[in-house]
Amino acid sequence: MGCWLGTCGISNLPIFAGDPIRAVIITGQNYKLADPFLIRNPKTWTTHDEPELVDAEGNYHTLMDKEGTRKTDLEVHARNRNRDAWRNGWYAGYVCNSDVFFPRTIPVKGEYNDYGGIEALEDGLNVQVIHDQMQLDLDEYPRGQFDLPVEIKKDMPVADLLRAIERGGVTVSDRSNRAIGLRGFAHSPLGLWMVREDIYQAMLESKIEDRWGGSPLTLKRFKKGIQDFLKDISGLKNRDEETLRFINLENRGSTNPFRWAMSSPPLQRGTDFYSSWITEKIVSGELKADDPKLIDLLDQIAEFGFFQTAMNSMRVGWMPQPGAGSQDDTVSVHAAVAKQTLRTIELMRAEWAEEEVEYEDDDG
Repeated sequence: MGCWLGTCGISNLPIFAGDPIRAVIITGQNYKLADPFLIRNPKTWTTHDEPELVDAEGNYHTLMDKEGTRKTDLEVHARNRNRDAWRNGWYAGYVCNSDVFFPRTIPVKGEYNDYGGIEALEDGLNVQVIHDQMQLDLDEYPRGQFDLPVEIKKDMPVADLLRAIERGGVTVSDRSNRAIGLRGFAHSPLGLWMVREDIYQAMLESKIEDRWGGSPLTLKRFKKGIQDFLKDISGLKNRDEETLRFINLENRGSTNPFRWAMSSPPLQRGTDFYSSWITEKIVSGELKADDPKLIDLLDQIAEFGFFQTAMNSMRVGWMPQPGAGSQDDTVSVHAAVAKQTLRTIELMRAEWAEEEVEYEDDDG
């Protein structure tokens, strides 16, 4: 015994030994998973909101005035936030698929190793980026501490790191919490999320349609944005922290889809590191924009950007996967659900077509 099947994070199909897969390091949003004050209790909960806006005379208000003279009392705001923080940990629902867990890296390519992990890693710049990212905040532990089977250290090979993450107990220290007034440092858990290569490719070949007749979103648009990104960073003359931070913030609000793959939740470290890493290497001259290895990495980033968007359109969240230790290879239920899903989609599309005709008749 000892071996088991993996679970595809999109299809929930089993993954067998030797199957081509992509693996993504995911991490939990620290303010939802690492804040010890998330649980509501009578001592921290109050029945009303305190007004946070204060005017020049020191009077408190709940609404902003037209002149904009009332300012936020940061102490009161922090008190309100801490009092209501427990809501974030109750998971009654979430909007985006990255609101609880989110990708720390773009996928690595390899094969399922039959024991919950990935082997035969495809070498490339992505492995180097992951290694460099972990130098910033990977928590180090000696072997045996907290029952860890291996020593966790920042300079460990990525293949060893992935095995350790799959075993559980690997964390990163997120010092950005201090920027929003949280207590000390949060230590966020890392997890290993997998998708079958055939399912990954199916999603890359798909089109994200607009129900209202707009042009469908495709991978081509994401890859088209690569050159725009390179053009944006090629004119930079320095690589100081402020410049790199600006580049990362720009990714979240960019109209260039390629940049979407390199954005992370606010005050969290994730795939935004890729834009910092690439920018720094190009500005320093360590990499050229036409380097085949860089072109391959950029291509993988564009694919992952589209994959994330497609995944979100499916309402599939980044979450740890079930089935660890299971040898169940049953797929009959998957087949039944897939068959009915196609039927349901056809019915939905027929209803939408009827609604569109009715709308056009009313409008005409």
